[in-house]
Amino acid sequence: YGDENRALRKFEADVRNHPSNPMAHYGYGLILARTGNRKNAISHLKTALKKKAFDPSILKDLGRIYFLDGRYPEAYSALNSAISLIPDDSETLFFLGRTQIGLGKPDEALLTFEKLISINPDYNQALYFLGETYGKQEKLDKAHYYLGMYYKNKNQYKNARFH
Repeated sequence: YGDENRALRKFEADVRNHPSNPMAHYGYGLILARTGNRKNAISHLKTALKKKAFDPSILKDLGRIYFLDGRYPEAYSALNSAISLIPDDSETLFFLGRTQIGLGKPDEALLTFEKLISINPDYNQALYFLGETYGKQEKLDKAHYYLGMYYKNKNQYKNARFH
């Protein structure tokens, strides 16, 4: 969360000095993703995952980076693996729902976002995507409800009243 260049140098040195340490690769992968180098980030996260195959954090971040890179099938696989290990993790559920939308699986996305909202009712971005997904399925009552809740939470009362 600090200076990107300093973190990049630190994790690059960690990988160079400890190439068999999965956490060095994990940290380096995260900072590479943060600086926009997703291709190399994915490579380092996969290296970390080889040594810590069932680490839910690595799986979640790998899935998130695949999603951000538009690689939805790979994101879906990684996020489903993560969710099997951490079924109530809000961030994993959020990116899984977004990935399901990207893959054209709106029914799955609705279930995922509904689960997320039941676990974490304050996850405002999930309310937005839940409303959007219901709208695309022409379930306008639910679409307006969730979009209204989203805008209410953002203190945008004019939009909230509309919905």
